[in-house]
Amino acid sequence: MPDAYLAHEPADAIELIDRIKASWVFLDHVLAPGVDSTPIAEHLAATNFAGEIAITSENPFGIERLELILPRADVAPFGSFDIMRGAK
Repeated sequence: MPDAYLAHEPADAIELIDRIKASWVFLDHVLAPGVDSTPIAEHLAATNFAGEIAITSENPFGIERLELILPRADVAPFGSFDIMRGAK
């Protein structure tokens, strides 16, 4: 997907979101062993991110934690949706 970006470190994800002015964020709870996306969720909440947020975690604890920070986010665990590129 040429318009998709992937980050495994919270600082990298935050920089990408701010730099590219993302309109969608797909947020998993666990990014790497010992690294979670809580700082990203906190950044999205603190900056009043106007785009769409999908919590894609399959981890019930992770979903609950992220929903507390981002109550307006949609929960869509991986495998429960398809990503399709729309016409430009």
